[in-house]
Formats: sequence, C-alpha cells, structure tokens
Amino acid sequence: MKLAVTTVFVCFCACAHARAEMVSSDTLYGWLEESMRAEGNFKDRTMALAYVAAVRDMLGEDDACIPENQRGRRTLQAVRDWMKANIGKWEDPAARTVARALKEKFPCGGAYR
Repeated sequence: MKLAVTTVFVCFCACAHARAEMVSSDTLYGWLEESMRAEGNFKDRTMALAYVAAVRDMLGEDDACIPENQRGRRTLQAVRDWMKANIGKWEDPAARTVARALKEKFPCGGAYR
C-alpha cells in the first residue's frame, strides 16, 4: 500500500515537472536545499520528498538499512548532507545519487540495522 501511494504521488508530482528518472542531481539538490529552509517552497519540498521516498521504496531490503523512524524531513536531510559532502559522486539521473546516498548513510550490518 505504501509503495502504491508513493508511486501515485510521484507520478502526479513528476508529471507536473519532469519524468522522475530524468531529474538531474543538480535539480534534486536544489529541491533539497529549498526543503530544508524554514520558509521553503512547498512544491520543492514535495518534489524532494516524493523523489527520495520513491527511490527508498525501490531499494532492496539489504541495499540500505534505513531505520523505520527515519522519515520525511530527516531522510531528506540525510540525503542532502551526503550530497553536500560528496559532490564528486553525484550521478544522473538523480535516482542513482539518492540510492548511493542512502546506501552509504545507512549501510546494512552497521549501527542502523
């Protein structure tokens, strides 16, 4: 159910801007930066949340061991922090960057399992 809701939400948001798999890491980083601001743009926050949640849902169980309480803004913050610290590792489409960020921030077998 969660995956279905996320998928519909991403499709709705992505249709308004661009196909989800075609989002660049630069565009995603802009959304993440805006979403972290207290008075941040609702559209950017929604796009960032939907995009990161969709990638998170597509990862395999052993790809990244993300704690259940790591939701919403906290997950966006983790991806943004990773992107900020690893500019040279960004890939396009942004889904690859998000997957890598989540895998490196929350490795399986680590403290988060």
